[in-house]
Amino acid sequence: MITARNLSLLIVVLLISAAPWVARAETATPRSTGAIEGSVYTDTDGDDLFDPDEAGVAAVTVRLTGEDVDRKLTTDNSGLYRFSSVPNGRYTVTVEPESPYRAVERTAYEGLEVEGDTLAGVDFALTTADADATATKAPAATATTAPVEATTVVWTPVPAPTESVVVAVASPEPTVASDVDGMPQTGVEDLGPLPLLAGAIGLLVVLAGAGWALGRRG
Repeated sequence: MITARNLSLLIVVLLISAAPWVARAETATPRSTGAIEGSVYTDTDGDDLFDPDEAGVAAVTVRLTGEDVDRKLTTDNSGLYRFSSVPNGRYTVTVEPESPYRAVERTAYEGLEVEGDTLAGVDFALTTADADATATKAPAATATTAPVEATTVVWTPVPAPTESVVVAVASPEPTVASDVDGMPQTGVEDLGPLPLLAGAIGLLVVLAGAGWALGRRG
């Protein structure tokens, strides 16, 4: 029969037996290693965030450096990387992309503290020369065309210019004409009545002038 005294003794024995395990748990040393992990991806929108619609970049070199530590690895097909069994301490993680990729914001994380835990989300955003050209390309100017008004054209016939027609009349061969008495005509006779009329007018002018002069003397 278990009495209260016997139960008390049993509890004391159990406590004494568990004491070493409790002391061992309290004095357990912390983990001496941790890990660093992250992603390398193409930052298509330039916000330096790994969005669901963005893809990781494979085979990119990532480097871990610290006191007595210098390790390199490459990202997997999803752009992921992980440094395991990293001793506690402070580290720098650097990405080393190759052409055509380049880092968008940063190429390294400095002062990462490992204390037996895993540092996640150490991501690197990359871009390409083609993406930069697309982002900075100025929008093409849109050509605007002024509306064309309907125009009614009235055709008016233009008379053809009147050309002056010059008719060349062939001159007959010069002939020597004879007057009534059979003698050759002189040049004055050939000119017709115009020279005779001019001579008469000139004679009248001379006579009028002479009369005017005589009148002044009288």
